[in-house]
Amino acid sequence: MLTVSKLPIGISDFKELREDNYYFVDKTLFIREVWSNAGKILLFPRPRRFGKTLNLSMLRYFFEHTNNDQRWLFEPYAIAQDAEMMSHLGKYPVIHLTFKDVKESCFEDCLQKVSSRLCEEFELSQNLETVRTWYNGYRFGGRILYNPWSLIQYVDKGEDGPAPYWLNSSANELVRDLIVQGSLELRQQTDKEAGYGRYDLLLHPKRPDVPGYVIEFKKRNPRRESSVDATMQKALKQRQDQQYASPLREAGVSPIKGIGIVVEGKDVWVEWLDLQTNSI
Repeated sequence: MLTVSKLPIGISDFKELREDNYYFVDKTLFIREVWSNAGKILLFPRPRRFGKTLNLSMLRYFFEHTNNDQRWLFEPYAIAQDAEMMSHLGKYPVIHLTFKDVKESCFEDCLQKVSSRLCEEFELSQNLETVRTWYNGYRFGGRILYNPWSLIQYVDKGEDGPAPYWLNSSANELVRDLIVQGSLELRQQTDKEAGYGRYDLLLHPKRPDVPGYVIEFKKRNPRRESSVDATMQKALKQRQDQQYASPLREAGVSPIKGIGIVVEGKDVWVEWLDLQTNSI
């Protein structure tokens, strides 16, 4: 008796399609095409209902390392004849996310659905309030954003509970490096002797119409400083007393700005003064 396969209407999971004997037009050589592509990011723009999710599901089952042998899923198809490609079967960790069920009429609702989907995938749904309390400490353009570094660390080490992972990436050296890399009109000198001490960062203008800057970083110690303002005044006073701006004055730079940056936890305060008039 002839066995008639079923039409895969609404089926987007490759393993389900194989297990339940649905019709399948052999597209497994698509796996080799993807593997051979040198691009870091691959984009497959196709209309809805053209098999994008099924193709990605097929890629997942081919490459994903599991405790089950998935070879039987591909044995009837063309990819099984490629010995070199079959050597990659089940060898790699794969993160597979699909947002095919996210269908909303506005961006905010869509973003909420995507966030919920990510929380479900990484089993964060039960700890969502903890995640919000710890890691949504950034505001850009009126929007609250989560700290991506901390979220990745929390997902990886969540069984140990939340922790201030951002502390390990918020040292003065990181801020200093970002300023150095982003300065186009200034030459940078860091941690060198000037006057009666060593400044944190000095920015020397490459053109006469650009100000010079002396920047001092301070991390507030609540046990030693009564307030953020006390820490800031300490940073600004140190810059004046130690004559950190002397290399700029000797070079004829004008004006010269002193900038104090104080960090406490997630909060940052910035003040500046004119080192030629000593006015804040």
